[in-house]
Amino acid sequence: MSANFSHHPHSGDGANLPPVPSLIRSRDGAIVETHTTIWRLGGNAKVGKKFLINWDLLDPYPFLTERGRHLLKLYVSHQITKKRASTITSIYCSLRHFLRWLASHGADLSFSLVPATFNWSDVTEGQARAFLEWSVKHTAEKGIYFVHLRAFYEWGIARGYGDFQRAILLQSKSIKAPNNPKGHHVRFRHPSKGPFSSDELFQIRSALQDGKGTDQDRALVTLHMA
Repeated sequence: MSANFSHHPHSGDGANLPPVPSLIRSRDGAIVETHTTIWRLGGNAKVGKKFLINWDLLDPYPFLTERGRHLLKLYVSHQITKKRASTITSIYCSLRHFLRWLASHGADLSFSLVPATFNWSDVTEGQARAFLEWSVKHTAEKGIYFVHLRAFYEWGIARGYGDFQRAILLQSKSIKAPNNPKGHHVRFRHPSKGPFSSDELFQIRSALQDGKGTDQDRALVTLHMA
């Protein structure tokens, strides 16, 4: 067992998957507890910016199977030991954006969510390309969401999980993803003067759901977004 992990006795998920670690030592040495649906990436530190992974934010996507959710938790668990907290929250946000996109655009690709289940084995090259195209046109992050999705897929291949197909990975690696520009100088105007993009609105709503900021801050933001 890795020194960075302490495991639950039961995985509580599909066959052939390891359990989600109950305790994870982050790259910065903080201990992240995973027994609740909110993971505090800075441990119980009293100072510094708080970075959270809120798994309840996957609830709007009930088509994602328990196995699919479990794989996401395993991936995030691994990333906690390798990357900064801010990068991990960005990765999680990107993968949630993919699920959000599937929920609203799956029908456009003749991808049926009936009987309301989705596993990572269902990802296709067409979906990957369409998701990238949507991200470039409608978000400030441009190709970053796609890059994070591809990295997640590559991680699954490296660990030999049958949910991920090497052919899909090779196809996705042939796709060039543009970098995200700093701010919204072209499409979304000046970041402090122009309107919020759909991506920014999503992040604001996610922060409100995560309980970030003071009660007064959240009340003011909610009032202005009404």
